[in-house]
Amino acid sequence: MTLKQTQEPVPFFSKLAGALIIVFMLLAPGLRAQGGKEAKLSISFTASTLDFALDQLKENCPVNIVYDASKLDLKKYSVAAKTFSNAPLKQVLEFLLQKTGLTFKELGSGIIVFKPEERTTPPAHEAGAQTNAILKGRVVDFETSQPLGGATIRVMEAAKTVTSNEDGYYEIGNIPSGKYTLIITYAGYQENKFPGVRLSGGLFTFDVKMQVGNALSTVVVSSLGRKVKSVTHSTDKQLVAEIRAATGVVSGVSNEFINKTADRNAADVVKRIAGVTVVDDRFIVVRGMNERYNLTYLNGNVAPSTELYGKAFAFDLLPSSVIDKILVYKSPVADLVADYGGAAVKVFTKNTAPVKHLDIGLQLGHRPGSTLSTINSYNGGKYDFLGFDDGTRKEPGFSQDQTLPGAGKDRLSQAEMLKSFSSTLHLGTKRSLPDMQVNINYYDTWKTGEKGRLFNITSVTYSHETKNPTISMQTGNTYAYQLDPVYGNYGGLNRFRVSRQSSENSKINVLENLTWKWNEYNRLMLRNFFVNDGRVLTSIVDASPNAVHRLDSSGQYKRTKDYMLSFQQRTLYSVNLGGAHQFRKNKSSEFEWNLGYTFNQQKVPDQRILHFQSYNFGPYYSVGSNTGLMENQFYGMISRLFTTNREQVYNASIDYTMHLTKQWMVKAGTYQMYKLREVNRRFFRINRGGLMPGDHGGANGAANEPAYNDGYGLSDRRKTWFTPNQLNNLWSEYYFPENNSGLKIYDETSPSDSYKASEQNNSAYLMGEWKTTNEQFTVNAGLRVEYDRQKAASGVQQDDRLKLSYANHPLTSWLPSLNISYRPFSTIVARAGYGRTVNRPEFREISSFNDFDFSNNERINGDPSVVTSTLDNYDFRAEWYPKSLQQNEMLTAGVFYKRIKDPIERFRREQTSPDLANFTNITYGNTFRAEVYGVEAEIRKNLGFISKRYLKNITLVLNGAWVESKTTQIIKNGFRRDTLPGRPLQGQSPYVLNGGLFYENIGWGTKVGVIYNVNGPRIYAKAPYNPKSTIQDPREQQLSRPDLVQLPMHLLDVAITQRLVKSLQAKFTVQNILDQSSQIIEDHNYDQRYDKEYPITNPTTKEVYYGGDNYYSKFKPGLYFLLQFTYAF
Repeated sequence: MTLKQTQEPVPFFSKLAGALIIVFMLLAPGLRAQGGKEAKLSISFTASTLDFALDQLKENCPVNIVYDASKLDLKKYSVAAKTFSNAPLKQVLEFLLQKTGLTFKELGSGIIVFKPEERTTPPAHEAGAQTNAILKGRVVDFETSQPLGGATIRVMEAAKTVTSNEDGYYEIGNIPSGKYTLIITYAGYQENKFPGVRLSGGLFTFDVKMQVGNALSTVVVSSLGRKVKSVTHSTDKQLVAEIRAATGVVSGVSNEFINKTADRNAADVVKRIAGVTVVDDRFIVVRGMNERYNLTYLNGNVAPSTELYGKAFAFDLLPSSVIDKILVYKSPVADLVADYGGAAVKVFTKNTAPVKHLDIGLQLGHRPGSTLSTINSYNGGKYDFLGFDDGTRKEPGFSQDQTLPGAGKDRLSQAEMLKSFSSTLHLGTKRSLPDMQVNINYYDTWKTGEKGRLFNITSVTYSHETKNPTISMQTGNTYAYQLDPVYGNYGGLNRFRVSRQSSENSKINVLENLTWKWNEYNRLMLRNFFVNDGRVLTSIVDASPNAVHRLDSSGQYKRTKDYMLSFQQRTLYSVNLGGAHQFRKNKSSEFEWNLGYTFNQQKVPDQRILHFQSYNFGPYYSVGSNTGLMENQFYGMISRLFTTNREQVYNASIDYTMHLTKQWMVKAGTYQMYKLREVNRRFFRINRGGLMPGDHGGANGAANEPAYNDGYGLSDRRKTWFTPNQLNNLWSEYYFPENNSGLKIYDETSPSDSYKASEQNNSAYLMGEWKTTNEQFTVNAGLRVEYDRQKAASGVQQDDRLKLSYANHPLTSWLPSLNISYRPFSTIVARAGYGRTVNRPEFREISSFNDFDFSNNERINGDPSVVTSTLDNYDFRAEWYPKSLQQNEMLTAGVFYKRIKDPIERFRREQTSPDLANFTNITYGNTFRAEVYGVEAEIRKNLGFISKRYLKNITLVLNGAWVESKTTQIIKNGFRRDTLPGRPLQGQSPYVLNGGLFYENIGWGTKVGVIYNVNGPRIYAKAPYNPKSTIQDPREQQLSRPDLVQLPMHLLDVAITQRLVKSLQAKFTVQNILDQSSQIIEDHNYDQRYDKEYPITNPTTKEVYYGGDNYYSKFKPGLYFLLQFTYAF
């Protein structure tokens, strides 16, 4: 059926897209200066100096006025008091510049003030100039590629100066061959200095990108009555300089690089960093190690785990439009919280800037088969398109006691209970909309007092994305049930499944950062980040036995069909109030502090799961109590679940740095954190009426006992045996009568449906750094001590009794670190480092709480016995920074080694026959120990050294890592104990490779990027069985399901960016050009490789079954096309 059109968010998207188009149309013409020097304005000047008067004019002038204040010495000129009323700008400027020797001229859309002797047009070539060099090029804004008319270009040694024309072009002729220093300046921008530019006879083209002035100290330039200025964020040059000066081994990515890629969010961005890859499009893996071994910082604050089922931060929550840079700290340093083994990942969002600026971006996306396609969905809430539930799915307000037989007069009727739920149970179809993302960034600044200034950035991003994959799933080798001589008697629950999933994801991100700098020594920062991610998720899962035709027919061709109607909402809010204070005029002592609060909530309100079954290709009927089997009845004909996971984190930190001398630095600090989590689930089950609490099946759990299944004659089959076609009207009093002859709502919530947990962390560190006089050697040593106490409590149902499961894990860790850097030359750095870190379990991993991930068909439960891992990390890396004009090149190569005690791994603890309701059972545990070692390398190099004529605009970025890991496992069987080599560390990939070719023509405003990414196969979940054990029961291999291994995806993306007009840019990208599939296999021979299934003939029955590795899960995400427009006002 087709869903009600009133429920679809078509009007909102249409209005939003239309409004943005109108904004572009209305504002774009207005971006041109109106009237130039004839523009009218009213202004009053007091007696002052010329620099003050020009600043006042720029504050009130409707035309962009530029000049080089450093060269004009404006303070030496006086200005008399005067008032102008509706006067032409020409008249005002003539008054201000009289008797100064300065003049002005109209240039493009603005006015340039200069000395008459400066050459403001390209010079004519003198006779004989052809034997010398000609230097020409274009000056543009760094961020928008908008031409900058009026920029000053100087060739210092040749004493030649010109000013770029209104289109940003310049030309200087008759320059003798030799090496020169080029200096480019533009009012409000940082000076660009390029030493060692070699010029010889002929034409030399040199385009320049200009960055906005130093943070929090730049003059604001006005235009068109609005404060406008491009905002430059982190650049490759700055990133390379930061990595070069770092204490330990660091990798990263800058905002400049992000703008060249096809990346939509932080999960895409981090794939460009050396040794980093992404799994499940959300979680990062560093040096091949599981996502749980990474610690994420968001603006200096430790970010919480965002997942219901594991320890990881979902990087897809952060749109790339708000990211300034990402730094990955791979070697431990004492001033970092030590809860990581792969890396500490610091994400920096865009920060305040000393400008008034507005930019708007609109991105449209198309994924074949998902966008503009017919998808499954259901009528939810009217705010689903924003990612918020409007209360349609709210949890019923009545208590469980009101549903019990002994409730007396307070007992609710079925009619009253029905009204407490949404009546929607059926899936419909609708036409999906184009994917879209809209982002707005606004910067502003205000003067406070004589020297103070308040800076602001407000960023809002909205995105909507649709995915409609069909996922093929399989347990067990194809047709091996009862045919394989080894496993033949097992695998009765092997299944083929096809899951048709549709997800509509809507996300809102809000960034609000304020910085108050009241003098050059003190500043306060208030950083706020909010994200709400809502996902409407539906699925239809068709399942059939994984068996040959003979066995399938003997089972009456049993087929099942499950429907899921779900809505998941994740809300994250992080606020930090911090300060930085320098106590001495020489700035040798700095005190930094931070107070942080994080609220993280994950809600799954009213998740509806419906179960149907068919025999002999007949119609599908409701299952639940109609079969009498516990595995069916426990989940009922229909399940409705309400789950809330709420976490709050309070933290505070203090860092004090003192430079005792130029060679000695001491730093000390403390970090305090307290975390609270509360998880609650409400579970309602719909079965036939007349059942008692704890009634999960017929006598002895017998299947299809006619008397029991029909309530011993009480049940009306017309009401209890319903089909999917009846779902539209099912939630009614007709099907839920009071006399128990039909369906009934059972509140099956128990104390085991919740858990509470807390964590207390008290840390302190002392760190010192010493440099030789020539700074060739740097030694950084520190000691960090962390006291951490994790507690988790939950109820566990055992033998019809509720038992308390309690975990209490206090631990004090002493964590030394040592990092040594050697710089024999200005371009070479060699680093060596050692540090001890820990990897603590996540609350979910130490709680006995059972949870169900219906989308992935997994049952997850923790283990209170899981303990903290301890890691010893060793690093060595050599770095070469070639001398280049852009100073953004680097080549690095390094090796690393990690020794891990009690590594935490994810296990697949299930067997082929007694699986609980066909779920894959996932749990967590500690392996005895593990070793990880590997090599990694990175290259960032312009290819102009091969051919300056053809390749000077092309840059190669290539990085990769090869990783090997070994675990040691202890197997116990009665009194026997076996210590033996295990398989690779769960989640560890043996290799990671990222590469890209990037073309940029600064003058044209053109950027092209071709990006490749792949990571090797990794164990998704380990089986407890170890084939190397001599004491393990051989039946374990027959009963246990094998490892799940995730196979590589070769991802190739292309991004093309082009400046169209003024500061309007367009970007077209294509992702996953190779159309790779996401694949997880059952690794039956435990070798972490995919061995394709091959046919085998059973010698007795002559029937064919298959050996090798079968696909456990497989689907194609598909290609993704994106078109983005960005305009800076």
